[in-house]
Amino acid sequence: MNSRLLTVFAVALWACGESTVELMASAQDLDEGTEITQAQLVGVKVSRVLATPNAVRPEALAPLLGKRLRVRLSKGDLLLASYLGPPIAETVQKKTRGLTLSVSGAENLHAADHVDLLAVVRDPQTNEWVTTTQTQNVIVLSVGKLEPRTGDAAFPLRRATFLLLSEEAESALLAVRVGGLHVALRHPDDIDILEERGRATANSLLNDERKRILEAMRNNLLARGLPSLPQPHQGDAPVVLPRDTAPVPVLPGKQE
Repeated sequence: MNSRLLTVFAVALWACGESTVELMASAQDLDEGTEITQAQLVGVKVSRVLATPNAVRPEALAPLLGKRLRVRLSKGDLLLASYLGPPIAETVQKKTRGLTLSVSGAENLHAADHVDLLAVVRDPQTNEWVTTTQTQNVIVLSVGKLEPRTGDAAFPLRRATFLLLSEEAESALLAVRVGGLHVALRHPDDIDILEERGRATANSLLNDERKRILEAMRNNLLARGLPSLPQPHQGDAPVVLPRDTAPVPVLPGKQE
């Protein structure tokens, strides 16, 4: 049962004479990553049975203001202490920086995710669009709401804050200005930094040999440890993954 239904249930009990207590609830819809303020919350009378140690009472609210939501709240949902994370400044380690950017590919992004940042920019020598992995294994500190999508945008943008070195922050900001950044999700245990692999260009898209080699590499990885794949809908063809584990040749024609 979600917090809103619990609140309705508690109000019904109160109407029947049940002992009540005041707890804090959301006065509006709040997105994950929202920094909590007093104006976003309202006190509600609920059944005393809902006053768990995790529920926030008015007198305990002050130390929680300024913290960010780990989940999305709908209007009327009770506020729980476990829904809140520390202020962003407290999560930024020394010698690193928290940089907030508008990026694409972040529809399913959450705080604490590990991602790669892919830069889409024009090559100053050839004037063609290229994609390169700008920074690997970046930790997401927080995410905001989706931004309004413009008519010519290929992907919707979303504000997110990333933990970076100051030099990485400079490069990421420049990439956003001159082209754009796209995030690619990683498995939380996949923290290896891969060697330089060049960049994707229009020529690499048309390189059939390169595509076949990449497909073989991907299938070999899946064969070694299959993830929990979505089940096909009724009537869909079953998912079949190759089991060939033969050595994979080096990619040809590395782009410099």
